[in-house]
Amino acid sequence: MENLVWDLAALFEIMAKHNEEDDYSAAANPFRYDNYPKFINARGFEELCIGRPREPFWNQTYQGYRPFINAGLEATFDQMRSLGATIVDPVVLWNAQE
Repeated sequence: MENLVWDLAALFEIMAKHNEEDDYSAAANPFRYDNYPKFINARGFEELCIGRPREPFWNQTYQGYRPFINAGLEATFDQMRSLGATIVDPVVLWNAQE
């Protein structure tokens, strides 16, 4: 499990970079961290506050209504909550529809 978590953190390091084709990723640059694996610790979720934006991501039209995706996301948030994370639900992304 430890290797899997580290591998995922390393993968996120790559995925979280600026995407030239996505203006939103440029706006996130001031908030990005470097070296995501350094944040891994055994009690990591106890220190997290995770925002859950419902719109437009849980919008049936936006996502093409694939209920298995919503079920997977529900299970993921439940697991993070059980590990001690605080889940803020919902978080409003005022310009997400644009």
